[in-house]
Amino acid sequence: MNTKGLNKDIKRTKRFLRLIVNFMNLKVKSYLDAMRLLLSRIRIAGEAQIVVRVVKIFARVYNQQNSDEFKQDETSYVLAYTFIMLSTDTASTKILEKNRMIKEQFKKNSIAFPNILPNYFEEVYDSVTREPFRTTSVIQNRSTVI
Repeated sequence: MNTKGLNKDIKRTKRFLRLIVNFMNLKVKSYLDAMRLLLSRIRIAGEAQIVVRVVKIFARVYNQQNSDEFKQDETSYVLAYTFIMLSTDTASTKILEKNRMIKEQFKKNSIAFPNILPNYFEEVYDSVTREPFRTTSVIQNRSTVI
């Protein structure tokens, strides 16, 4: 699903996104695997407002299905945004190699999460830089890097 054009009717968009995310089984999936599942099904395109809506809904549903993982929706919300930014930085052809985020920068940017061990961010960095998030179009059976 492509989110392009979903910014016209905000209430309807939120209901639609909630339905899609609630349909996903995120229970006992690692947070990164859950993000990969979400972003394999939804291509977040367009304005930052759409990204915010999708990520907030995802964070809420993930926390409902995995209540022991994070103490607040805010943590999973900020993590999702951080992971998407890393994937975009990694896969974008518009970013010069010399300007790409390195592992130490990613870890430094993630210092706002004192309850999460630094090695977690190293693992996420390695995983996302090795395999950026991709959306698979079922109709056209092709993959798009997010």
